Amino acid sequence: LSNNAYFSLSDSVRVIPYDTIKPVAPLLKYVSVTSSNSVKVKWDLSASGDVKFYEVHRISPTGTDSYVGTAVYTDTLIDNSAPVQLNSYCYYVIAIDSCNGVNRSPKSNTLCTEDMQVVVTPGCVPLSHIRWTKCKAFDELPVQEFEVWRTVDGVTWNMIRKVPATDTAYTDSTVSLAKTY
Repeated sequence: LSNNAYFSLSDSVRVIPYDTIKPVAPLLKYVSVTSSNSVKVKWDLSASGDVKFYEVHRISPTGTDSYVGTAVYTDTLIDNSAPVQLNSYCYYVIAIDSCNGVNRSPKSNTLCTEDMQVVVTPGCVPLSHIRWTKCKAFDELPVQEFEVWRTVDGVTWNMIRKVPATDTAYTDSTVSLAKTY
């Protein structure tokens, strides 16, 4: 070449960074019915540092798996589409990698709402049997008792009983037939 210029050729490599590591599954802490069609779903964030999205899924009593919504950089989602007064629903969460949406964690543990119904015993005595599962979040707390609350109008709540933390069921004999609680 002229003018004291140099010409050089070299090999080149094109590098495309690609994240292939799936996040660790989050830990579902609790699902809590907050109204007749609303459920609060709460989880511990994934231990993986690069998670941006969490997909929340609901499993119906018939086993149908439905996508509920996506939470971004948070550990809580409110599901406003579940008619929980009629059925018990189960939930799980999947963490999605922030760099590559194909990298999805395994499903979290599954937790369910409770199906609470008024039943009539022989002798026509109406009873409401309530059963629950102790929330994972309570494992870290010194819980000594649970409070059972009831509403008739969906607005005003009244505590009807305190039960020991070792209990996972309660039978309410103060309910009436043809009333919604």
